[in-house]
Amino acid sequence: MTAQKIIIDTDPGVDDMLAILLMLAAPNIDALAVTTVAGNADIQNVTNNARFILQLASDDTSLYSGASRPLKRKLTVANVHGASGLDGVNVSEQVELDGRAVDKILEIVRSNPGEISLLILGPETNIAQAILREPDTMKRAKQFVIMGGAFDVP
Repeated sequence: MTAQKIIIDTDPGVDDMLAILLMLAAPNIDALAVTTVAGNADIQNVTNNARFILQLASDDTSLYSGASRPLKRKLTVANVHGASGLDGVNVSEQVELDGRAVDKILEIVRSNPGEISLLILGPETNIAQAILREPDTMKRAKQFVIMGGAFDVP
């Protein structure tokens, strides 16, 4: 069986941490990149959290930081996961932010037409930016899998 190629786009809080660990451990999944987006916490904290998770899993998947705020409004971070997004876990490494998430998403999808599943665990800002920049490239993604939800939405 050929492994499914994925990109994990995330704002790691506790829920994303579990999803990422499960994906990295799955024998039929090939994570080509992890990209971060502000959401559960600011971009620095979620990127630090993503690096921590990759190290916890002893995984060398490439990590790229992305959007530090939504496209059209001010960032409002979640409080359910604490200020860092992973409160209760000692995440001490400060990852240098590269801002290359959208570039890498486009590069990977472009290089693997029809093969890439985008596992979107946080706000869809990086994905929206990629679609706005290169809509034809993003049409070549195999699928978009979104872990999303909302409170008080009619």
